[in-house]
Amino acid sequence: MIRGKKVIAALLAVAMSATMLVGCGGGDKKPASEGGASSEGKKKVSLKVWGPAEEQDLMKELCDAFNKQDDKFEVTFDIKQVSEGDAYTQVSKDAGAAADVFMFAGDQIYALAKGGYLFDMSALESDLGLKVEGVFDPNAIAGATVEGKLFGIPFTPNIPYLFYNKSMLTEEDVKSLDSIIAKDLGAGVKNFAMELNNGFYNNAFFNGVGCTVFGKDGVTPTECNWNDDNGVKVVKYLNSIVATGKMHLSANNDELTLLKDGKLACCITGDWNKATIQKDLGDNYAATVLPSFTIDGTSYNMKTYGSFKQIGVNAKCKEPEAAARFAYFLANKDSQKRRFEVRGYVPTNVELASQSYDDPAVAAVIQQATAEHSVIQPTIDQMQKFWDPAKDLGNKIWKKDKAVADDAAIKKTLTTLVEAVTAQ
Repeated sequence: MIRGKKVIAALLAVAMSATMLVGCGGGDKKPASEGGASSEGKKKVSLKVWGPAEEQDLMKELCDAFNKQDDKFEVTFDIKQVSEGDAYTQVSKDAGAAADVFMFAGDQIYALAKGGYLFDMSALESDLGLKVEGVFDPNAIAGATVEGKLFGIPFTPNIPYLFYNKSMLTEEDVKSLDSIIAKDLGAGVKNFAMELNNGFYNNAFFNGVGCTVFGKDGVTPTECNWNDDNGVKVVKYLNSIVATGKMHLSANNDELTLLKDGKLACCITGDWNKATIQKDLGDNYAATVLPSFTIDGTSYNMKTYGSFKQIGVNAKCKEPEAAARFAYFLANKDSQKRRFEVRGYVPTNVELASQSYDDPAVAAVIQQATAEHSVIQPTIDQMQKFWDPAKDLGNKIWKKDKAVADDAAIKKTLTTLVEAVTAQ
C-alpha cells in the first residue's frame, strides 16, 4: 500500500510564501482576482495545462467540467499543446516555466521523478480524500510509483496484444502460441508474426518464465538474469518456433499488409495499428491477450512490457492542491469514460474495466495490462543499454545463428547480453 507523507498540505503551506516558490506559469501575469474568492466562495487560481494535440478539445471540455464540479477552486486554465512523449524534454528545460499539470508517457516517470520535476501525490487520499487504491488497476498504480511514492495518475494503458483473423483462427486456437503454430493454414500463409528482434516484444517470453531485467522491481541496474536456465529454455523454445517456418518476422508494419491480403493469421502489435487492422479485416477482425506458450510441459503467459500514460503535477507548482485535484479529475471514472467515448482510450478505472465492450481490443488491453499478463517496463537510464543486445539476440534466433545452436552456445550468448545490459 502506498503510504505517503502529508506533503500536499505541507507544500500548499510553503506555496503561500511568494519568496519560496516560483509560479509555474513562467512569469505569466495573473488575473487581478488571483487568490480571491468567487461568488460561490471558491478560491480563484490559475493553472497551466499541457496535453497532446488530439486531447485539446477534450481537455477544454474537462476543464469546464472541473470548474462546475469542484467545490473548492475556480480555475482559470491556460491550455497548451505538448505531447506525452515530449513532456520530459519540455519540463526539464525549465520546470518553472512548464505546465502545472501535464500528461506524460509512462516510460518517463523515473527520469521525471528522480529529476525532481514531479510532485509526490502519495497523500492524495489521506490529505484530499481522493482515493487511488481500489479505484485504479493495481498494475497501473505500480506503473505510476517510483520508490514507493506516487508520482502520476495513470489513465490508460500503452501495451501490445494479439490481433487475429477469426476466419483462420478460433478463440481456442489463440489461447496458446503452440496451438497457433500447429494450425495448418495452407501454402503461402504465415500463422504468426512479431518483431522477434525487438526487446519491446521478445521480452514477453523471458518475463513469462520469471526472468527479469534490472531486478524484480526494474530499478537495480546491475541485475539481469536472462542467462539463467530459464533464459536458455526460452531461446530453445523460440528456436523451435522459427524452425517451423510458420512465423513471420515483422518489419516496418509489413505484417499489416499480410493480414489484409489473407497471408497471415495473427500478429502482435498495439492500439497504434488497431484502426488499420479493424478496417482491413472487417468482419474477421478480432483481438485478444497475448497467448501462452509451453516449455517442458509447463504453460507460461507471455508477459510483455507495458506502461501507462500518466497525468502529473509539476513539483514547482504554486497551487499544488488545486493542481492535484485537477490531475485526479482528469483521470477519474467520468473523465476516463468520456475519453474512451471520444478517443477510444482503454480505462484504468477498475469499475470501467470490469464492464463489457463491443470492441474485443478493449477487453484485450484491459487483461493484458494486468500483472498476470504484463510487467511494468523499467524506466531507469540503464534501460537504454537493453535494446540493442535484445535486438541482436532476436536476430540471431531468427537467422538460426550458431551462437544459439545449442545449450552451451545459448548460455554464452545470453551471458554476453547480460554483461552488455548491466555494464556500468
